[in-house]
Amino acid sequence: MQKINSKDDSGKKTYGVSMWPDWDGTMAMYVKSMASAYYGYDELGVGLYDPKTGEYHDALEENGPYMEMLKFFNQMYREGLVDPDSMTQTYDQMTEKVQNGGVLFSIFNYAGSLGFNSTEHLKDGQYMYTMKPEDASPIVYGLNPQGGNYVTSIGANTEYPELCMEILDYFCTPEGRMVMSYGPKGECWDYDDNNNVYFTKLGKECYTNGKTKMKNHKGTFQDGQMQMAVSTWATDSVNPDSNGDTYNADNWKTDTEGKKYAIEKDWMKKTGSDNLNDYLEKGKYTVAPGTSYTASNKSEDLKAVWKQVSTAICNGSWNAIYANSDSEFDKIVSEMIKSVDGYGYDKCLDWSKKEADRRHKLELEVENK
Repeated sequence: MQKINSKDDSGKKTYGVSMWPDWDGTMAMYVKSMASAYYGYDELGVGLYDPKTGEYHDALEENGPYMEMLKFFNQMYREGLVDPDSMTQTYDQMTEKVQNGGVLFSIFNYAGSLGFNSTEHLKDGQYMYTMKPEDASPIVYGLNPQGGNYVTSIGANTEYPELCMEILDYFCTPEGRMVMSYGPKGECWDYDDNNNVYFTKLGKECYTNGKTKMKNHKGTFQDGQMQMAVSTWATDSVNPDSNGDTYNADNWKTDTEGKKYAIEKDWMKKTGSDNLNDYLEKGKYTVAPGTSYTASNKSEDLKAVWKQVSTAICNGSWNAIYANSDSEFDKIVSEMIKSVDGYGYDKCLDWSKKEADRRHKLELEVENK
C-alpha cells in the first residue's frame, strides 16, 4: 500500500502506522491495544487478561502477547512503515496526518477512518474502512446492568450542584446522548418525517472532521465537544426517540440505505455487509462479560513502585520499537526487564494476578446464571 500511495495529500511520505505516546499508561498504549484488537485480550494491571479462559499474561512474559506485538511494531519500523515521529508527537499531530492520508492503518477508528473519510476523499474514491483478518478475535465488552467502572461525580464544593445534576440528567436523555456525540439538534442532526435520524450537511462534515468550523457558534465542532471520556447510553443501544435507530451513526438507516459514493458500495459488495457491525458480527470476536468488577485500591507503597515500573515499561517499549536489529531489540528488552525487576515488578504482578482471579470469578458467576 505504501508503494502504491507513497505520498499524502500534502506531498509528505505515507506510513503504515502513526502512533503517539500521550495516552500511554502502565504499558505502551498502541502495543497493548494491538493485543486487544487481534486476540481479544484486555488490559489489566501490568499485563493482559484473557476473558475466554481467565488466563493472565504479564507484559514481560517471554513470547507473550505484549512482547509479540512489541516485536510486530519493531518489524514494521524496520520496514519503514512506522512514522518516525510516533515517539514524540501529540495526538493532534497524528490526527492531522491521518486526515491528510498519511497513515494507511490504524486499530482505532478515531485514529483512522473517522479522520480520513471526509467528503472530499469519498468523492475521490478514497475510503478507509475495517478489514479484519480471519483469525483475529477482537474484544467486545458486554453491557453490565449495574453500570460500568467509570464514576461521574459532582464536587462537594461546587457552587451549583443542582445545575450540575441537571446537566448530567440531560445527557442521560435520548436527546442529550445525541448532542453529546453529534452536536446541536437541528444544526448537526435531526429526525425526518419517519423519525429516522439523519445528519445535516454540517453535521456530516463535523462527524468526519472535528476541526470543522461551526456556523452558529464560535470555534470548531471539537471545541464544543464534551471533554469527559464517558457516555451514558451505550452507542449501539436503541434511541427511543427514533424509528429504531441506535446512537451509532454508522448504522442510521438514512446513511446505510442511501450510500452516495461508489467506494462505500464497493466495500459493502466485497464484505457482503451493510455496515460495520454487520461485518464484524460475521467473524470471530471475544466477549468480555459485564460484571461488577472494579480494580482494587493500591497501597501508597505500591503506587510508588507502580509509577516507576510503568515509566520503565513504556520507555523501554518505545526504544524497542525503534531498534534497528534483532540483537538491539533483545538487548533493549533485556535491559527493560532488569530495570523493572529492580523497581519491584513482582509486587505489581502479584497485585495484577489477584485482580485477574477476582475478575474471572465474577465473570464465571455471570456466565453460569
